[in-house]
Amino acid sequence: MFRYLLAGLFLISFTFVNAQSDSNKITLTGNLALDSKILTLNSTPLQKKSLLPEPTNKKNPMLAGLFSLIIPGSGEFYAEHYLEAGIFAAIEVGAIAIALHYNSKGDDQTTYFQGIADKKDGWSVKRYVDFLNSKNGADSARKQYVINYTVDESKPEWQWFDWKKINAAELGSHQLPIHGTQQYYELIGKYNEYNPGWLSYWPSGTPLNGTIYDPVYSEGNTVGLEQLKTYAGYRGKANDYYDYASHAVIAIYINHFLSVVDAIWSTISYNKDLTLKSNVQSVIINGKADYLSTLTMSYAF
Repeated sequence: MFRYLLAGLFLISFTFVNAQSDSNKITLTGNLALDSKILTLNSTPLQKKSLLPEPTNKKNPMLAGLFSLIIPGSGEFYAEHYLEAGIFAAIEVGAIAIALHYNSKGDDQTTYFQGIADKKDGWSVKRYVDFLNSKNGADSARKQYVINYTVDESKPEWQWFDWKKINAAELGSHQLPIHGTQQYYELIGKYNEYNPGWLSYWPSGTPLNGTIYDPVYSEGNTVGLEQLKTYAGYRGKANDYYDYASHAVIAIYINHFLSVVDAIWSTISYNKDLTLKSNVQSVIINGKADYLSTLTMSYAF
C-alpha cells in the first residue's frame, strides 16, 4: 500500500513540474545518470547551452584549393592548419630557390664554354673550312664544293663565309648550324666530324700545308680529341645544372598539386571538427555544471 502511495505522489509531482510555464520546464538530456538527477531534484530548472555557436563560419574547400593552387600552403592557412601551411610554403620557397640557383649556374657555365669555343685557340670556322677545302680539293668529283673566302679582320671570322656553302661542302652526316645558336655550340663539342675546327687537331705550330689529319675517316685515330673532350665536359656540366633546375621546377608543380589536395582535405576536416565542437554542451543543475556531448543524426528519404 505504501509503494502505491509513493508512486502516486511521484507521478503527481512529475505532472506538476511538467505543467509549469516554459521558463520552468525541465528538459531531459538522454543521459540516464544525469536524467535521474533531474527527475529526483525538485528545485532549479535545467539550463542547457552550447559552448560554441552554431558553425556558421565553415570554410569553402574549393576556395582553399584555389588558394593553394596559386600559393602552396595558403589553402592550409585558410583552413587553419598552420603546420601543413608552413611545410608546403617552405617546400615552395626551397624549390624556387634551387631552380633559380642552378639555372643561373647553367647560364654562367654556358657563357664560359661558349667563350672557350669562340677564342682564337678554340674552335675556328676557318680551320674547319680549310679542312673541307683540302678534302674536297683532293677529290675531283667534289672540287665544286671548295669554298673561296676573303679574310676580313674587321669582321668576326664566322662572317667571312656563306653558311649555305659550308653546309653543301660538309662531308659528315650533320650540317653545322649557324654560329651563335645553341645547336652550333652543341655539335662542335659532340661529333668527331667537327674535330678539324679545334686547334689541337693540327700539330702545334704547323700551318695548314696540304697535310690532312683525319680522325673522322681513320678509325682509332684520336688526333684533336683533347680539346673536344674538354669542351664537351664543360658543356655537359652546364647541361647538368639545367637538369637540376628542371627537377626543381617539377618539384614545384608537384608541391602545388599536393597542396591543393591537402588544402581541400584540411578544409573538410576543419568543417567536421567545427561541427563536432558545436555539439559539446554544458548542463547546469543547482548551480553546478556538467559537460556532455550530443550527437544529432538525420536521415533523408
